[in-house]
Amino acid sequence: YPDHPTKQQKRDVKEL
Repeated sequence: YPDHPTKQQKRDVKEL
């Protein structure tokens, strides 16, 4: 995933 995900993806990145 990108180093600077969007605000919506920010939550998903936390789980990853």
